[in-house]
Amino acid sequence: AGGGGGGGGSSFRVQYSAAGEPHELREVEAAALILATGPVGAWSIPPPFAPLLSAASSACGRVLHSEQLLTQGRGTLREEVARRSGGDGGPASVLVIGGGISAAQAALTASRAGHRVVLRSRRPLQSRPFDIAVGWLDVRHADRLRFEYLCLPPTRRLQAIRDATAGGSVPAPYLEELQRLAASPGSSLRIEVDEAVDRSVCTSTADSVQVNGEDFDLVVLCTGVAPEPLTSSALFRSVEELLGAPTVGGLPRVDSSLRWSRGEDVFVLGANAGLELGPGGGNLVGGMRGARVVSNELHVLMREGVCAPPRSGWPDRTAFANKYAALLDGREPEVDVLVQRLHLAPKAIIALKKAREAAAAGCGSRAAKGCKGACSVRHPGGPPILF
Repeated sequence: AGGGGGGGGSSFRVQYSAAGEPHELREVEAAALILATGPVGAWSIPPPFAPLLSAASSACGRVLHSEQLLTQGRGTLREEVARRSGGDGGPASVLVIGGGISAAQAALTASRAGHRVVLRSRRPLQSRPFDIAVGWLDVRHADRLRFEYLCLPPTRRLQAIRDATAGGSVPAPYLEELQRLAASPGSSLRIEVDEAVDRSVCTSTADSVQVNGEDFDLVVLCTGVAPEPLTSSALFRSVEELLGAPTVGGLPRVDSSLRWSRGEDVFVLGANAGLELGPGGGNLVGGMRGARVVSNELHVLMREGVCAPPRSGWPDRTAFANKYAALLDGREPEVDVLVQRLHLAPKAIIALKKAREAAAAGCGSRAAKGCKGACSVRHPGGPPILF
């Protein structure tokens, strides 16, 4: 990323090379920059297997990480297994390490292609409908969980993300198919649990990889990626250096509008914005929430015009370092602010507007929902606003 930015007045210039054209630089200029790259970070590799991934290793080509299939693969997983295990058409012996959806897909693909497969994970395979606790996706609990999460200091949010997303899971249809294949007579698929995967004994020759005394033609590491964009992405590093953007634990320290640097229209979405979006930032629900946040901010930019002077009169900081405080600047209708900045569920929006209308009418002599009391927010330089 290059150039100035922010305040709606400057622009960003991003240089990139298109796929298949690594030596031809292209450039795009924009008033706002949105980093929605998906999880970016270092591959999670069990230590005993790390040396075998080296190009200098005799096992080179026979040990691969699932991420390599995305970045370096020349075909389908079935074709990669055949090519990397010798490609003579006979059944190969394949070890798959992992306990998530990628491991399940790799094991099923190799088994259906007629290979002998061992699926090995640190803990028994489990099936969950979602990759995080269902409360994060339930509107009855999600707002409370997000509030509690945003009240944590950033360093503790990192641990909260790990706790909520710990361990991979396998969709129920995949798990049932794996168990059926493993239980069938003469099956070529084995499912194993080995808590000591990180202490496996690995050696290699030009023809095979030996893991704990067993020979394999191919080892597939489906062990995921640890989101650390600041250590693994030149794009994120360039933005950090250009703007002096804050970070915590290798993740961008975005604010409630998902801006990475104050006064700059640079936004982060997805799992890389987990410090603000929470443990579900990388899934569909978190993606939708983040998109609403950024679209609201872009709407403001379009309304003001890309050449408008920097916004003034907005609060310098919030009272409690989360989006539930110091929301108003004395100029905007409070309902609109609450809807846009809290990103409420549709039912909450309707209830809020009904309560506001009832309060404006004085509630009469009959108690009405939402009229048990009144709360006002005052911003320096602006009148108190009742809601």
